[in-house]
Amino acid sequence: MVFNQLQSVLCVVILCIYHAQASRARGSVTYFLNNCIADLVLDNYHNYTGKLLMEPPKKIGMDESASLFQYEYDEIARFGSLLDGNVNYFRANETQYNGVGVTNILLHVFVNVNTTGGVFVSIQSQHRGELTGVACADIPDNSGSLPSVIGVYSWWAANGTESQCKSQTTPIADCSYPIVIDVKDP
Repeated sequence: MVFNQLQSVLCVVILCIYHAQASRARGSVTYFLNNCIADLVLDNYHNYTGKLLMEPPKKIGMDESASLFQYEYDEIARFGSLLDGNVNYFRANETQYNGVGVTNILLHVFVNVNTTGGVFVSIQSQHRGELTGVACADIPDNSGSLPSVIGVYSWWAANGTESQCKSQTTPIADCSYPIVIDVKDP
């Protein structure tokens, strides 16, 4: 009986040491947005996996570079993800609802980082097909390491370009590896 108790205590100690090492090794990521869309006002944000270390800014100006949020990677992968979250912004000075109970989200940004360092970034808008963008990280996608920087440059497809947006905003430091971005219609 005493041996079984010692065995149980030893297992708990080993698991605690493992989890402490895993959480220290994972680190955190800062997610940047270079906004070439409009003046934006925060609606809401959600983190499903990972610990939020810094909340998104309440406002982001046009042609402004902003740190959207900072997450600590989760200790334990959930469905293969160590980070999973999103943020929603309205256009400044527009009402939150369109009159029939549907929100007019101008920009919805989703991010997911899996255990291999694979990054999925998606941007959406209620304005069908009008937004586009590019994403980047400080390490190659799916490299086996976790990024500490993820960035998105976003602009109107009809009257902007990647080079214009990059010239109008502050460069995202250490964000030199491209990530395929998913631009979705609602």
